[in-house]
Amino acid sequence: MKRCIRCGSQLDDGANYCSQCGERVAYVQYRGAADRVNLWLCLLAFLFPPFGLFYWAAVGEERPERAQACGIVGLVTLCVDILMVGLALTISGVLRYLAG
Repeated sequence: MKRCIRCGSQLDDGANYCSQCGERVAYVQYRGAADRVNLWLCLLAFLFPPFGLFYWAAVGEERPERAQACGIVGLVTLCVDILMVGLALTISGVLRYLAG
């Protein structure tokens, strides 16, 4: 069941415009409770970044908002992890060079 984001009225299947306010259906979307961003899934994606990326790929069509949030958290966390490992290796190399 889709609802107009402008006036909240129920939309007919296949309608191009809202019958109450005239808003274009192409811009009218209703995200139900099933697609809300889930804090626990984002936390899991933060702790285990590949989960967020796989969830984004697997559920992206069905729940786009939730999947995108998990995917972004997973991607950002993965990039930060890679940068931190690179920084640690660089510091370790510099310390070995200075000590030896």
